Amino acid sequence: MARLVVLPRMRSPRALQRTSGDLQCVWVITGERDSGLGGRLIDAVLARARELGLERVTVHSSPRAIPACSRHGLEASPSRSSETTTSVSPERR
Repeated sequence: MARLVVLPRMRSPRALQRTSGDLQCVWVITGERDSGLGGRLIDAVLARARELGLERVTVHSSPRAIPACSRHGLEASPSRSSETTTSVSPERR
């Protein structure tokens, strides 16, 4: 299971309409973990984010999920103090 929440963002001089996404609730049942299913869920959510033209997608992940997120194009955000926050610009993948 995975959910993409689409959120409006503040306007800027260059973009009057802006949206971003938050990847939430990526969850794989115990018997299917380490099978690649979680990665396919992340890829599907990021593909949908690109289709919607979102500026970025953020994930507030558990430490266990950071390697999986990194393998699928998400990067740790240097502007956040929490080591479990990642973000991606969908158009970069």
